[in-house]
Amino acid sequence: MQKFFVKRLAQKWLTSRFCLPLFFALVVTACSPATAPTLAPATLVPIAETAILPTRPPSSQPGPAPSVSPLPSPGASSAATSIPGAETAGPATTQFPTLTPVAPGVIWFESTVTLNTYPYTEFLRDELDAATNIPYKTLDRQQYDAAQPKPAPRTYRSIVLENEYLQLVFLPELGGRLYQVKNKQTGQNLFYNNAVVKPSPWGMSYQGGWLAAGGMEWAFPTQEHGYEWNVPWAAEVTSDRDGISVTMTDSTADDRPRVRVRVTLPSGGAYFTVQPTIENPTSRPQRIQFWINAALNPGATGVVSPQTEFVLPGDEVWVHSTGNAWIDPQFVPAADATAPAMPITFSDVSGRDLRRYENWDNYLGVFATAPETDGLTQNFVGAYNHTTDLGVVRVFPPAAAPGVKLFGFGPEFCCVDAYTDDGSGYFEIWGGLPRTFFAEDDVTLAPGETRSWTESWMSLPRTGGLSAASADAALFRAQQGEQLVLAVYSAIARDAVIVLKQNDTVLERWEKTFRPGQVWDQRLNLNELQLEDQETQLELQDASGNVIVATR
Repeated sequence: MQKFFVKRLAQKWLTSRFCLPLFFALVVTACSPATAPTLAPATLVPIAETAILPTRPPSSQPGPAPSVSPLPSPGASSAATSIPGAETAGPATTQFPTLTPVAPGVIWFESTVTLNTYPYTEFLRDELDAATNIPYKTLDRQQYDAAQPKPAPRTYRSIVLENEYLQLVFLPELGGRLYQVKNKQTGQNLFYNNAVVKPSPWGMSYQGGWLAAGGMEWAFPTQEHGYEWNVPWAAEVTSDRDGISVTMTDSTADDRPRVRVRVTLPSGGAYFTVQPTIENPTSRPQRIQFWINAALNPGATGVVSPQTEFVLPGDEVWVHSTGNAWIDPQFVPAADATAPAMPITFSDVSGRDLRRYENWDNYLGVFATAPETDGLTQNFVGAYNHTTDLGVVRVFPPAAAPGVKLFGFGPEFCCVDAYTDDGSGYFEIWGGLPRTFFAEDDVTLAPGETRSWTESWMSLPRTGGLSAASADAALFRAQQGEQLVLAVYSAIARDAVIVLKQNDTVLERWEKTFRPGQVWDQRLNLNELQLEDQETQLELQDASGNVIVATR
């Protein structure tokens, strides 16, 4: 089996892959104060065999908050509940309250997710990375394949956060991943979820495999998917009046580098933030990589739509790996390369605009070029599925996290059955502490050094595309025939002004009061605008005229 994949893939650094979105059902009641946003009434949506439900039925009427994770008084420290697991071999037994109101309009509860899982854990072996002193697992691929394993249902513990607009589901036992984000206003899922937990042959070659389970994972301390994608992470739930957070921690040991990732769902916001913190508590320098990797197929199940469009920070990219023979070999790095090859123009590779998935054939991984002198040209990356009318955007600080990677299989990829059983597909958006996976971009942490940043993620329903973004808003501007198409998305409530300009001349101005997750759109006749040329700029301003976000 291993020789089969080597022969068919014949590639250098091939990265992650995944499958069929699982959908979730929820029973939720409004538990927030009178001044807070009202949670949607409880509904049960049977959209897959696996449902995420509270461990006990909630009351239909608001009641007193459980004693665990109460809403703190103003100025009080955040309440916290720890979930053991990162430092122990077995699953945690800590009991959680069901439907715990924490911040205004926000609840959380513990539940379970049952997934058909291949018995890969029976074939794992313990190893130690001598350079970092981090333990990890390797898969005995030969024995695993010889056993001809079959999947069986396995139940995983989950933590669910909700406000009026989003539902976030975490699986601490499966690499601490953020498994799914559901847009409650549209009922659409953002991430890809595999119907099975099945070890693919990818990831770090000496680990023997990697799980394309789906969602958002934390890749550390090496390139590719790192070591910790399937081990239990400790989880802590904290809250204050601004929202609720889950902090995942891989280790508390002082003799190795370590990571904690804080994911926050704000009260009254249709977005979430991710704050990774990478620490070196040891007495020696540590050379590491850290990446956030999201497996995506926004709003869809099955294959990736040909009408998926990718938005990168600039048009020049470095190729990481590819199965497309029409890409000139001079742009593809050798198997032992420690640095990228020459950059290519993503919108014109051998006459193909690779911003559109319909122009791909086979697998392709690219990094956004981030020159050491100038850095990235913009602070967001995203994608838009024009079939489901749902997009995703990641907004990040380029100076702290200059790494941006896009990976996809392409419609002619040979070996989908290597990671899933139902033929489904996905693409990946990565964000990293280093610029690329290549060795020259490894980051060295000095003894006692810590690196951290905060980034924002939003689902974009019915915007038509993505042209610019801030942490809590996004814009789309495009010319379609004789029309100028405009859309503005706000992830928070705000009084705003929308301005269409040409250079310093205001062409149109609209005042708008947004609710979280709301889209404003407009179509204008280009002939009626009497433009000198067709270059325009779209701005979202606050009520005082300060620019929140603008297109170029």
